[in-house]
Amino acid sequence: MAEFDVKKLRELAQALPHGDFSVWTSNSWRRIYIGDEPAITPCVQRYDNHPDLSFGEGVAAFIEAIGPQTILALCDRLEAAEKVCDAAQAVLDWTEIKHRPPKPEAIPCGEMACVRVHALVDLHAALAQRQGEGT
Repeated sequence: MAEFDVKKLRELAQALPHGDFSVWTSNSWRRIYIGDEPAITPCVQRYDNHPDLSFGEGVAAFIEAIGPQTILALCDRLEAAEKVCDAAQAVLDWTEIKHRPPKPEAIPCGEMACVRVHALVDLHAALAQRQGEGT
């Protein structure tokens, strides 16, 4: 898996104008915009008349940071996290079907069993909160 800095990627993305990339073509010139802001536009160097590209602020750094390997690594992390969430959901569904969410104070048990019951209660609460937020 490619190594990448999630915090740095977030900072780079937040520094860009809000909106999606779009490619505009007209008069044989292609331009890339982010929302309504120019991200990459064609230009001609004055000193030698050669074509070049002009980048909006932060665009070049962002493009350098989001190569295909980074995107694939992010997809791998997301898929792995979704599998963990699915497994946790299966455990929570099973405990709710079999036992309903437990009330730890109502269960006379040893310390280790009580810790496990508290963990299940916390998992149920976290799942309920997450589902309530629509994520």
